[in-house]
Amino acid sequence: MRNTFRQISELWDAKIPDLATLKERLPGSVLVGLDIEHFNIDGIQHASEVGVAVLQVQGQSPPFFHGLAQFYEESGVEALTMRVRDRVGLKPQYEDPEKRYGEKVHTNEENIPEITTETLSKYEGTRILVVFDTNAEMKWMSETCPSFASLFSAWVDAQELLAHRIEPEHLALAVA
Repeated sequence: MRNTFRQISELWDAKIPDLATLKERLPGSVLVGLDIEHFNIDGIQHASEVGVAVLQVQGQSPPFFHGLAQFYEESGVEALTMRVRDRVGLKPQYEDPEKRYGEKVHTNEENIPEITTETLSKYEGTRILVVFDTNAEMKWMSETCPSFASLFSAWVDAQELLAHRIEPEHLALAVA
């Protein structure tokens, strides 16, 4: 996979592999969640929307909250949705404030690194990128916005961490 992401190889090589390593690096860091929605034209993926959520970590780890909006508000998360293209066929709950938090702007893909840099400039500390779909987000970054990778010193795959955290004996109960 490294060849696929050669444009962002420095960040690709700085992956945080597990929860223990993340916990060590967490104090004083800035966690930046990235989520990308795509559309296809002639087999090429383009971002229709890029979401960024920023959390300045004060202590060892942020507290747990049951609702996303409550977590964002009480933890001081700054969220930004950059819409590149209006999304067709969205369900009404898509705009629900419990699920959609923060500022929304319309822009083009080329402006995303600049807008994100401006947002991140308010935060001091080591920036750790949190991705939810490694292939989609890293591919987009490598092909469309390689300069975006320079904003971060490391990255972590949230779904991979979750998979490592699930113990085999609990997995059988969750599936049943």
